[in-house]
Amino acid sequence: MRVSQILLAGVSLLALVALHTAEAGAADGYIDGNGSNAEAQPVSYSEPAPDAEAQAPTGVFAWFLRGQEKREDLALSSKLHHADIWRLRNMQPEVTPGSLLRDDMGEVYEAARHYRGQVAGEAFQLRGYLVDSLENSDKLKAELHRANAAHAASEAAIGAFLPKVTLQVDHGEEGSDYPLASVAGKYDTGTISGEWTLFSSGMNLANLLSARARAGSADMKYLAAERRQVYDSLVIYLQLYAAQKLVASIEDTLSRLDEIRVSTNRLFGAGFASRTDIAQVESEIASVRAQYEQAVSSLREQEIAFTSATGRNPPAHTVLPRVDNLLPSTLNAALDRALAGNFTIGASDLLADSAEKDSHAAMARYLPRVSLYGSADTRIENSNYDPFADRKYNWDVGVRLTVPLADFSASGTYRQARETAFAARYDARDTRRQVVKEIETSWSSFDAAKGRTDALRQRAAAQEKVVIGLRKQVEAGMKTVNDLLRAEIDLTRARIEIIQNQVNETASAYRIAIQYPDLAMNELAPY
Repeated sequence: MRVSQILLAGVSLLALVALHTAEAGAADGYIDGNGSNAEAQPVSYSEPAPDAEAQAPTGVFAWFLRGQEKREDLALSSKLHHADIWRLRNMQPEVTPGSLLRDDMGEVYEAARHYRGQVAGEAFQLRGYLVDSLENSDKLKAELHRANAAHAASEAAIGAFLPKVTLQVDHGEEGSDYPLASVAGKYDTGTISGEWTLFSSGMNLANLLSARARAGSADMKYLAAERRQVYDSLVIYLQLYAAQKLVASIEDTLSRLDEIRVSTNRLFGAGFASRTDIAQVESEIASVRAQYEQAVSSLREQEIAFTSATGRNPPAHTVLPRVDNLLPSTLNAALDRALAGNFTIGASDLLADSAEKDSHAAMARYLPRVSLYGSADTRIENSNYDPFADRKYNWDVGVRLTVPLADFSASGTYRQARETAFAARYDARDTRRQVVKEIETSWSSFDAAKGRTDALRQRAAAQEKVVIGLRKQVEAGMKTVNDLLRAEIDLTRARIEIIQNQVNETASAYRIAIQYPDLAMNELAPY
């Protein structure tokens, strides 16, 4: 067996981490979508940084725009789960307070500042890295503006309950031709009119409730998108960690093979090794060097991905985050916490509520309406701005009843709205099922990886002892160089499997944790 074959396990290590990204990406349809009516639990925050004019948020991952961009208040009513995103106005370009901790805002700000100093030699801060990845995400900015647009639509729906008033002013010239003469003159008119819908058979109310539900869904989608962005950033970090560990593992293998080459040359000089042994060692070293160049290329790709996500240089050394206290002890406890106010589920459930209200509005559109109307106008003829010119005044006021008698599209339009509402409700149910499936699958993967940890470490420790023993036996002529190479291969495989298992365990834990609506950044990134 050749060393190059075992190093293929390194490729599988990076593929494993990429698989977590692909699997989570396949769930985007419900990450952005649909869900249940569970109420979100409010999360307490301390005072923000002194440079920020902000109100205390109740969202978990409140994210900030840079520069002079302004954030609109995305507060929902109590009926819509209280999914609040707090606003920050007139921020200075260099002020980026850490907004992701619910306990100590100042601590997060210092963590982010400390992270930005890591290029100068300071320790890497995972928490600050996540802050930068959120701030650098154009996708989150787009999601934020969509939420702002939904709230603007909700405000517009309130206007349907208020009077509509218009003012019209005309200045013109008119004339008439008679058999004996022509008459021409200038005129000025001014008209003010208004209409107030007093009764719309529930259409305006249904439109308002639908708009509020869509705004609430947009808030939930934004918060879910923040968690998705955090998970994607963590996957990038884990890929970088895996690539660095793979390069280090291959470098260690090359170092040990070089020692074997020196030892084999010495044995050849003493007559205990053949030229075939030397050629075999040289061949393995060349093969491993080729794999090393491939691993370095993969590491460069991960560094580029890191910089693209954060706008910062990647750290020279990464540490695997600890997830010991991130999850509860049982699957049922994890499900209870994840489903109690889950933003993904809440977004789809509110979307279904909005579709249901739209169907009510579609039905009311073809029912009677009562409105109050009035107008007043004045006309000045041959005025030339003459205050003594002839003036005419007219006004009217009354109540108008509008009853649709024949509209052949009404039935089809209403059925379309009803079917859309049914589809949205089924989408919400499917979203909840998908979230539960995601958590259960990730828990199974996490539990399996956690159970293998001790066994893999024991195997690696035992294999290291085997390599040490074989080195001595080869020196004594009791074993061949090929036996030692095979043992080195097994040791490399064991070490890569440990890294693979650790990454699998960590990624699975994060996939569960990002579903928690009350998750704080100090839980997700403790350093």
